[in-house]
Amino acid sequence: MSIHSATRQRASRLRWIPHAASAGAIVAGGLVLTGWWFDVEILKASAPGFPTMHANTALAFVLIGISLWLLRAESTDGWRRRVAQVCAATVALMGLLTLSEYLFGWDLGIDQLLVTELQTLTESHHAPGRPAFASALNFLLLGGALLLLDVKTRRGYQPAEHVAVAVSAMAFLILVAYLYGGMAIHQVYPFATVAPHTAFLFLALSIGVVFTRAQHRIVGVIMSDTATAAAMRRLLGVAILLPILAGWVRLKGQQFGFFGTEFGLALIVVFAIVALTGSLYWQGTSLIQAEEYQRGINDVAMALSRTMMLEEAGPVFAATIKKIVPCDRICVVAQEGEKLIAVLSFADPPLQCFRGKTWRPSNETAVEWAIAHKLPRLTTDLALEQHFADEAVIAREGIRSTLILPLLVAGEAVGSMIIDSLTPGAFTQDHITVLTGFAEPLASTLRNAQLHAEVVRYNHEFK
Repeated sequence: MSIHSATRQRASRLRWIPHAASAGAIVAGGLVLTGWWFDVEILKASAPGFPTMHANTALAFVLIGISLWLLRAESTDGWRRRVAQVCAATVALMGLLTLSEYLFGWDLGIDQLLVTELQTLTESHHAPGRPAFASALNFLLLGGALLLLDVKTRRGYQPAEHVAVAVSAMAFLILVAYLYGGMAIHQVYPFATVAPHTAFLFLALSIGVVFTRAQHRIVGVIMSDTATAAAMRRLLGVAILLPILAGWVRLKGQQFGFFGTEFGLALIVVFAIVALTGSLYWQGTSLIQAEEYQRGINDVAMALSRTMMLEEAGPVFAATIKKIVPCDRICVVAQEGEKLIAVLSFADPPLQCFRGKTWRPSNETAVEWAIAHKLPRLTTDLALEQHFADEAVIAREGIRSTLILPLLVAGEAVGSMIIDSLTPGAFTQDHITVLTGFAEPLASTLRNAQLHAEVVRYNHEFK
């Protein structure tokens, strides 16, 4: 599987994000509209004391949710795409008209078109029923992002995802401000009267727009099936949560009088340095392990490519495996006609080395099962589970964990690789993934060695 196809597959697993965001916007907007039409206060505001979501804002959320829901599939066409574009264009137009009312002092009569709202203390900055400046701007951006969802420039630039990121940044700012200061955010003009659930819906919808298309560059970078991308995903959570936590600790410490401004500033700086250094060390070790793993694969592949004799490349292969996977015995079994032959075996004393051992298939061994089913077999503790004859034999030696990987070439099993350990639970599913990278060049070399042996034998018989 290529890197791009693996990334697409991983990103497709997150299709629930636009589904949930669009459905949540439709439901939340519908509930707020119901609250306004039937005067149900609990449906208008997220909690007592917080501003209500305006009717126009709720309608815009319903429309943008419908648009995102219809556009969540890349193959959307026909009437679904037209309806989605009309909804997105309507929301963008609502945002643009509301912004013009703010910028030019107009009253276009759209603020109370659905319901009549009374002015509250938090709405002293603008007319009653009018969405906040930040909300209008976000609706303009979200509507434009959905209209540009499948637009791509000649250089591969997709503006929709970057527009959505701008919306998420503003929404995140509002949510963090609510976390720190509650109603203090309404003293800042552009964000006045933005309800917390309004900001949350903006954040959810913007993230939904980004993950609607697997080919978006941000999705490709974050969801890439590489060690660097995995480190980025782990650091992303730290980069988001760490500053919020540090700021909250400083704010609450100063509010309760534990320390002053200067010490609070020093505390937040040291906290950030320690946490970021720890995160870098954590991710650095992961990247080093991944680099060593890739270097090991390259060393094994190079050693195997230099010779047709597995015995010559065996020491390099065994040493590399032991660096990555803790084990006490490594064995490579080849299938030659009706016989199974242990062509390689490296064992730490007092374990038995099986090199050169030959036996006929009996359909009663775990090695034969892995070759026949072309599937890996992992046994975490042989003291608790023994289903095959060979498992009972190695258990008497003291082996507690065993991992068997089939060696496949073009879908055909040519042998198997067995890793044994004296420690119970020494292997996990992650080790299967790691060792698969070594199994591929080993299987190819084993197949080439078999073909070489056949050519030599035929040549000898011919002579």
